[in-house]
Amino acid sequence: MKKIMIIGVGGAGCNMANTFRREAKSDSIINATYVFADHRQPDIDYFQRVDDTTVYLNLYNIDLYNDLPEDFFKDVEKVYVLAGLGGHTGTAWTPVIAQFAKFSDVKYVSAIVTTPFVFEGEKHMAHALDGLSKIKELHLDLAIALNNEKLAKQYANINFANAFDYADKAVLAAIDENIKSER
Repeated sequence: MKKIMIIGVGGAGCNMANTFRREAKSDSIINATYVFADHRQPDIDYFQRVDDTTVYLNLYNIDLYNDLPEDFFKDVEKVYVLAGLGGHTGTAWTPVIAQFAKFSDVKYVSAIVTTPFVFEGEKHMAHALDGLSKIKELHLDLAIALNNEKLAKQYANINFANAFDYADKAVLAAIDENIKSER
């Protein structure tokens, strides 16, 4: 089985990664290594490997090229970087982490991101589009941007409380489909 690493970046990306752990049906995703990368990890200097399947990164302190162990991506064949664009952490760090994975000779690197809902404001959307253009410049193996607003229109009963959960499940479905298509 190919070793997969799922990296949740920022609050939205970490929430997506948690949804994956809860909702995943395929063994590839269930058995992936999950990396939770956020700037709100005050108890962690740079990174903390909890076990073979869970790693925490403190993006506030870390220099990816110097603070991660050389074998961080050892045996990893696929990396999925997950984030919600529009805020600061996901928008700034997603292209950096994806590029770092590419430089680390990971065979398959992708980014699956969401763009803001209308209620999040034009400033967040402009910031998200800037981040998305930086991701596209990397020429990743797969780059998917799910528009949260369009997703919300697909579901009649969606409300603020469950809107982000729908987006997370749509990202999971996209990755599941990607993994199935490669078999």
